[in-house]
Amino acid sequence: MSVKEALTHPFVEQVLDKQFNAQSLTPLIPQIGDMSKFSLLKKNAMMAVAFNMSQTEMEELRDSFCSIDTDHSGTLTKAEFNAALKKVMPTINEEKSEKIFESMDQDGDGEISYLEFLAATMKKNELGMKELQ
Repeated sequence: MSVKEALTHPFVEQVLDKQFNAQSLTPLIPQIGDMSKFSLLKKNAMMAVAFNMSQTEMEELRDSFCSIDTDHSGTLTKAEFNAALKKVMPTINEEKSEKIFESMDQDGDGEISYLEFLAATMKKNELGMKELQ
């Protein structure tokens, strides 16, 4: 199946047709904002935990990620992230938005991968010893 054929498949079209839902991102804002406060070690530990999340834990976050990823590239660009953040927090300034984006972009490639998004948005206060081990 080619990429063009895949994008026109009914299942994929159903996923792509989902409109951005600001309400789905609103509860994630505190977690996203906290990323800028964390050390590199803590961010890397969170990436490892995110990599091992169960499918059910990822479902809600996946839907949020897909609604922000408007070009369906599998990564979030600064423009996509800023547009989503502006819908949830209309008064956020460009500098704060940039700082949040950079704190989530752990590999510094100018995009937020799905794994980086998961690490930034998971509920850190619910991490137990099992997840950390």
